[in-house]
Amino acid sequence: MGSGKLLGLLGALIYFVFTLLPNASTEAYRWPWVMIAQVGLLCMAIAALLGLWRKQSPFYWLGHHLDWPITLLFINLCLGVIFAPFRSQALWQSLIAFGCLAAIYAVNNYLSQDVITSDQTKSVKERWSETITIAAPKLRAKYSPKLINLLTFQGILSLVFIVESLANWLVTVLFPKLGEIQQLRQAGVKASFDFFDLANRNAAPLGHQNYVAGFLLLSMPILVGLAIAQKGIWRKVWAAGVVLGLVDLYTTSSRGGILALTVVGSAALLLLLWRSQIKRLWLGLGGLGFITAIALTFVFNQRLRYSLSFSIASLGNWLSGSGIDNPGFRAITTYTGWQIGLHHWLVGAGAGATPMLYQKFRPVWAARMAEMIAQLHSTPVQIWAELGLWGIVTSFLAIILLLALLIRLHRQPKWQADRQAQVFTYCLYGSLLGYGTIAITDYQLDIFAISGSLILILACIAHLGQVYGYGELPANGSSENLEPDQSNEPNDQDEQNESTVNEDLADPIEVSTITPTPDQSPQPSSEQILRPRLLPQLGDRPRNLVAPAATVFLLAGLVWLTPVHMAWQSSSVGFIFLDNARYYLEEEQDPTAGLENLDRFAKSLERAHNLAPWEPYYAYQLGWNLGDLGIRAAGLGIPPDVAQQMQTNAYGWFKSGIEADPNQEFGYTNAGWLQLITQSEIDRTNPADKFERALELLPIRRSLNFGLGLSWLQQQRPEEAIAAIAQECLYNPIFITNPGLQAAPFFPQVLSEVDRHYDEALAKLTDHPAKYRTVKLVQTLIHFWTAANRDRQQLLTDLRELEHQPISLLADAIANQPQNLTSTIENPQTAIEMLIAAWFTDSDPATRGALITRAWATAQKRLPSEFEQVQIAAIVERMNRSNSFLAWLTDPVIGTPLLREYRTARPGFGILARHEDGPDPTDLLPLQDNAIASVFFEPYFLDRATQILINLNFQSSAQ
Repeated sequence: MGSGKLLGLLGALIYFVFTLLPNASTEAYRWPWVMIAQVGLLCMAIAALLGLWRKQSPFYWLGHHLDWPITLLFINLCLGVIFAPFRSQALWQSLIAFGCLAAIYAVNNYLSQDVITSDQTKSVKERWSETITIAAPKLRAKYSPKLINLLTFQGILSLVFIVESLANWLVTVLFPKLGEIQQLRQAGVKASFDFFDLANRNAAPLGHQNYVAGFLLLSMPILVGLAIAQKGIWRKVWAAGVVLGLVDLYTTSSRGGILALTVVGSAALLLLLWRSQIKRLWLGLGGLGFITAIALTFVFNQRLRYSLSFSIASLGNWLSGSGIDNPGFRAITTYTGWQIGLHHWLVGAGAGATPMLYQKFRPVWAARMAEMIAQLHSTPVQIWAELGLWGIVTSFLAIILLLALLIRLHRQPKWQADRQAQVFTYCLYGSLLGYGTIAITDYQLDIFAISGSLILILACIAHLGQVYGYGELPANGSSENLEPDQSNEPNDQDEQNESTVNEDLADPIEVSTITPTPDQSPQPSSEQILRPRLLPQLGDRPRNLVAPAATVFLLAGLVWLTPVHMAWQSSSVGFIFLDNARYYLEEEQDPTAGLENLDRFAKSLERAHNLAPWEPYYAYQLGWNLGDLGIRAAGLGIPPDVAQQMQTNAYGWFKSGIEADPNQEFGYTNAGWLQLITQSEIDRTNPADKFERALELLPIRRSLNFGLGLSWLQQQRPEEAIAAIAQECLYNPIFITNPGLQAAPFFPQVLSEVDRHYDEALAKLTDHPAKYRTVKLVQTLIHFWTAANRDRQQLLTDLRELEHQPISLLADAIANQPQNLTSTIENPQTAIEMLIAAWFTDSDPATRGALITRAWATAQKRLPSEFEQVQIAAIVERMNRSNSFLAWLTDPVIGTPLLREYRTARPGFGILARHEDGPDPTDLLPLQDNAIASVFFEPYFLDRATQILINLNFQSSAQ
């Protein structure tokens, strides 16, 4: 029976690759990387299994009762699969978790094989003198050198990770952004680098800034430990890694990461005060420096500063009883996770259930925030939702046992005598403390680099507990009746031997090999020999049961996984055909070749769906791609009969996707759009049913009420249609500027209904002036953009009463009173002020064009593209022929470049589905917007006002 070492090395290599692979968090869900990642876990699982079967070598438990949480988690996952609403998804994710659990035992046994347990002929002196010399950096380990090797491996990996991360951020983010800022400043636009922009945060190489922060918090304490345990060049290398890691952490602008760093740093200071011999003055100065560094981080990082002030303000509002009008993202995900857990309270909804249940339990008051997520952004909440009370109890048990092990180590003389072991123990626990803190604010266990690091750290802690956490026994003593305290009481000769060794090991930084000579320490007699307590091993009888059971379990898992990976591979090939089909249809205008490739795509994904029918991804990709190309068939040269068949097939695939996952709004929405576009030829049922179900899942999502209204119009039910479209304008107020909607014959009735809702809301807010002003601002903007239907004098009065810069300035511009706008015209600061200045400047198109370009760049925080330059020219031309400021901005834009068509995007669709091979779809129905309104005025249609209206309706319905 093989030892499994080569398999372990292959697993470590795959872990190394997935830690450094660009965009590793998403690539792990793309073929063939998904298979490679699971091969890595399979290697570790087989290595552990070989250890079970290899009877000539012991198989080690973790010890110190740490195996109980592992066992309970295993049972929890199995029960979760049985009772999960989506069993196949739960089994898929649980098999990955089983691989991680097996990997902990594989690494633990790799470390423990070198611990001396059976050779009882060697004296204490001989055992202590056996030292190990490894490749630089050279370190000594009391029992297993593999612990040092493993930590060195993690340290080197961390160094490479940090260098790659910083280099990538500098080259792809910072330097290009600074160049853009310089260009904006040259164009007269105020611009600066800040971390509010998600694109400015360092997400390399894992794909998200919080993942990078999580890995750094796991790795930096290990780098600190290596730096303490080394002298010479390697100490400098590890120390440099720590410094660069701190810089890297700052560039992520991860709020959870900074919080975790604060916690770990504070714990380190307390530890130094307790155990270090460093003078208190220096520790005090170090603590002051640490506090200053954290404070400066908040001062210079706008995002962190805003988050802190927002949290304080929200807490103040909550304590005062005024409520929170703008709930945070994590407040929504936490509430949703809590609800999922309540409905599956014992063993949870099953691993991986969150994306498939999230919209079902998401609260109405969340508005448009956190509409779709792949995880709950909190590990405790994720555990509660997917593993239930069982998972929570198991987690607390694991934490308690790890803390108990740390306390026990402090009571062991041999651990107290080994400074190197102490350093690494504290650093490994520091890694867990840091990650445990960030885990409160994020869920990252599905990231290979994070889970791999945790496996390594937990195995190392277990190994240290095995080596140092048990007392030693006399060679001729009995282990059954000895208490731990008795086993730790050496005689005088033992103390003499130990003192000799401890003198040699007093400085754990020393790299030289220690070989005591006979005259340094007398040879102990047989009565004086101490032997280590045997490490916890699996007995022969349970081993004979566990090994076959684990083998059958592994083989069954492989049998189940085979068609899943076959489906993934088939879909990957299919998406290659899809790319070819779109190229021939859209670029080459060759419908014959395009349809041939499209047919191959459809067959490949149909095969994938048949192999894994529980995956909605394949059905949705078929539905969307066939529907998209079928709708645009006339412009692509596709024959009408073929297009009709494509649309029919697309609708059927949307229904298949809904059957696999009935709690996702995407399928209902696009099935409804497809019915509307084809005038219900593919299905005679009312498409309103689809939109109503979609609204049950996401009540405030943009365009859903509009789709419902169009459905009612198609059914000749105008009253319901007007009510639905008015709801769209109420919760998506900028939709009121939609050129197609403004041209509709029923638009005045929609406006009347919208005004009624706003008037009712404002009447309820008279005792809340801040909320009143917020809602009134949006209502007045609606009046501005529908001025043709309004009393002009009332509009001017409403604008002036707002006292909101720069919106209130519109009143003087509409009234043509430039004398009241002198400072605005001479020195405009905002995009709207620049529009006003452009209107009142001379009629030179170049001057006006420069101001409009500057306004565009100010609003978009970037220079306009080539197509946007065409729109700017249209704005200038429109200005030159307009008779009034109001007409210039609000006259219809149909038939001009200012009418823009778009489809509602679905960013992150692949992440939610845990598949990244195919394209991210859009909604099928093209919508319209007014470029002037969407570019310059959208920020003033405040989401906060929408949240206030939603809260009012929520309170009314609750009463």
